[in-house]
Amino acid sequence: MSAHRPHESPVPTLDISHKATRMNRHDFLSQPDVEAFVTWLVENLPVLSFKLQFKPSQFVPGGMKLDVEGFESVIHHYRWQATWLDASRCSVNSQTWTETQQSLRRLRSWLASSVNSGDDQQTHMACLEVLRWGGVSGAKPFLHRKAEKGELSAYLREMADKMVLDGTNDLNDLTISNVERFDAGLTKIHALLDPSGSPIYDSRVGAAISMLYSLFRQECGVGKQLLAFPSGDARGNQIRNPKAFLNGVAAPRFSTLHYVDWARWQVRLGWIIRAVLSVPAGLPSRELCQSVATPSKRAYSRSAMTCDALGFRWRSSRRMIY
Repeated sequence: MSAHRPHESPVPTLDISHKATRMNRHDFLSQPDVEAFVTWLVENLPVLSFKLQFKPSQFVPGGMKLDVEGFESVIHHYRWQATWLDASRCSVNSQTWTETQQSLRRLRSWLASSVNSGDDQQTHMACLEVLRWGGVSGAKPFLHRKAEKGELSAYLREMADKMVLDGTNDLNDLTISNVERFDAGLTKIHALLDPSGSPIYDSRVGAAISMLYSLFRQECGVGKQLLAFPSGDARGNQIRNPKAFLNGVAAPRFSTLHYVDWARWQVRLGWIIRAVLSVPAGLPSRELCQSVATPSKRAYSRSAMTCDALGFRWRSSRRMIY
């Protein structure tokens, strides 16, 4: 995937680690750089041009090679062929966006009811089916251990309270001791369980948001770079690091982060997404880069959007729930 924008000089990266200062949703979104990025996303996501190139695979049969104008168009080309087994061990199949929505609503309902009732056996089964749907398996040993100890449901409930996007929770509520593991499978489980619309944050998502942030910085180019969205290595010839783009800035790799840092980035991204989707419709545009200097004078034009096929797992609705 690539996006076309003019490029300027990069700016230094400021890494945010598990030693970060305490910060809640309001504090995070009030930072000038974050506020300006939200403004830029609202204005630019509907008009950016993207090249979608996916090689044939079990998840994208036949592959895909398309030029797309704006994120809104991506939904019409969504493809993720997946199968999982429900509690009765019947197959649930999906491929299109509509089919995937219906499938994940069922999977989320099963997962949430199992976790909330404290049924570790059903919770374990539902979690494994989330992994099956997502095509990942690395979290299986951790889930097995938690289920065998009778701790899985309680652990997921505790994490859900600390990762909810519309509460008063703080990033430092997530700690080295309470985030026991985080990976491409657990991010899907936590996202699906969260009723406030937490995004899946895997390597595709990290690469996509890093690229968008890099484009934003190249266009606005003011202040310190506050955000350094991490990502992971890709299989095959895929770009997952914005440093690969002209004048791009390197993003942290998942392999260099503690689990808690990965979890916090999922929360940060969720806060950004909710801020973008909360913008009222019909407001006039403003100079985007000027909002860094005068963040209280933001005004946006509303844009419903979705970019699941680009890696983002969120809906074009205000609740962003599957």
